Amino acid sequence: MHRLQTILLLCYPLAVHFALLSSKTQWALWLLVVVSLSQLLTLLRASGNARWMALAPALVLALCVMGLLQGNLLALYLPPILISGGLLWLFASTLRTGREPLITTFARVVFKESDPQQLRYTRRVTQLWSLFFLAMLLETLLLSLFAPLELWSLFANVLNYLFIAILFGMEFGYRRLRFAQRTPLKVFVQQLATTDWPALLRRGR
Repeated sequence: MHRLQTILLLCYPLAVHFALLSSKTQWALWLLVVVSLSQLLTLLRASGNARWMALAPALVLALCVMGLLQGNLLALYLPPILISGGLLWLFASTLRTGREPLITTFARVVFKESDPQQLRYTRRVTQLWSLFFLAMLLETLLLSLFAPLELWSLFANVLNYLFIAILFGMEFGYRRLRFAQRTPLKVFVQQLATTDWPALLRRGR
């Protein structure tokens, strides 16, 4: 079930973009119904604070139903805003006084990093990603308000993910040069994908 949800989430942006380019707006809304319902059911089965996160897919699902009934596409604009805003909060909230930066916690806990110079560097990388996701959030909001649907979708469902991959690749390459990083890219990505991020955030408090 978890693997199927991952596939849905990975395929959703491109599928929606091509549906919109083909003027299949109803298909795009139905795709969002499937994804948001899947996330809602998963979060409702979770325990603790994770249940509060179910409000986001519940809101998206409600807007999808309204869109299908009334013929509007408002629901499609919400996921990119929630994603960029959520990622901004994930990184920026760990930069508060008394908190350990997210990437510092990741390096220390997952890779057992203890070099002070590298740990200082990970704080700056956390700041970099925070600024990046702030810019992405502002871009998404402005395009949602003022851009044609096709241009908004190109950025929200395609280019923004490409920008994330480019920044990730550039930072990883720079880190390998500066600190003689020995971790292969494949292993690093696997660690990112398999890390229990809620538990990691709790350890960084």
